[in-house]
Amino acid sequence: MTSTIRVDHTHWACPLPLQGWPGVKCDQGNEMSAEYCKNCKKKRAVKAKALNRNGDKIGKLIEITATGEELWDYD
Repeated sequence: MTSTIRVDHTHWACPLPLQGWPGVKCDQGNEMSAEYCKNCKKKRAVKAKALNRNGDKIGKLIEITATGEELWDYD
C-alpha cells in the first residue's frame, strides 16, 4: 500500500452503488484530479479502481485514513 500516486494512475472508477438501481455500481471513470464522481456525484471511496489512461485496472483504493490520506494498492 502507498499514498504515492503512480505516474500511470491517471483515472479512477467509482465503486459506489447507483441510487435507484439495486445491485448496480456506478463504475464511472473519473480523472484523478476529480475528488467527486462526475456521474453519481459521490466522493471517491474505498474500493475505487485505479485506472491508467487506457482504462485498464492497475490497482484499487484500500483505505482512507482519518486525516483523509488515500492508500492505494497497485497490481
